[in-house]
Amino acid sequence: LAKSLFNNLVVHNFERRSFIPNVRSQVSKHYGLISLQNKIRGDLSGRKEDLINDISDGISAIRELVQEKRVLLILDDVDDVEQLKFLMGKREWFCKGSRVVITTRDKEILTESYVDVHYEVKELEFSQGMELFCFHAIRRKEPAEGFLDLSKQIVEKTGGLPLALEVFGSFLFDKRSTREWKDALEKLKQIRPACLQDVLKISFDALDEEEQCI
Repeated sequence: LAKSLFNNLVVHNFERRSFIPNVRSQVSKHYGLISLQNKIRGDLSGRKEDLINDISDGISAIRELVQEKRVLLILDDVDDVEQLKFLMGKREWFCKGSRVVITTRDKEILTESYVDVHYEVKELEFSQGMELFCFHAIRRKEPAEGFLDLSKQIVEKTGGLPLALEVFGSFLFDKRSTREWKDALEKLKQIRPACLQDVLKISFDALDEEEQCI
């Protein structure tokens, strides 16, 4: 959704744009924060060759750029307010007409000092969830004969979360018997609502040891 938003916002409204996906996972890598600062600086300046090696220098360089240009900055999957401190700095630094969009799983980090407007993404409606699940599970819009009730229960248990529907549908793609679907559904029933990580773990546990390592 964040990438789609970035691609669809009117380009001529901004002089420079930068999209930073998966902030949470990228920051955990060695020199991850500095690497992201370099990416933002390169996108907003148009110069990729001048690399920064210090976090403080990075935020100073970003400050200079956002004060001078009308920019669009999207930070996807932020999970710590410190990441905002070093990747966007302060809201008042930004030139008039700029926009910063932050996506997160933890709305507590979206403090008033960084955010003007909050928007909570809604879960899919049941019919949309069913179509998405069926596409990944059986490559068609509607459940196969004998699988309708099982499909309904699975879509309900995944809570309308697109990633869970995609992964769980793909997990069932090569399983052709209702018995296998019922077994998978029983595992799904043991998970608390909205616990996406546990839904994904069902498909992970089904992999062999080598595939899990990959």
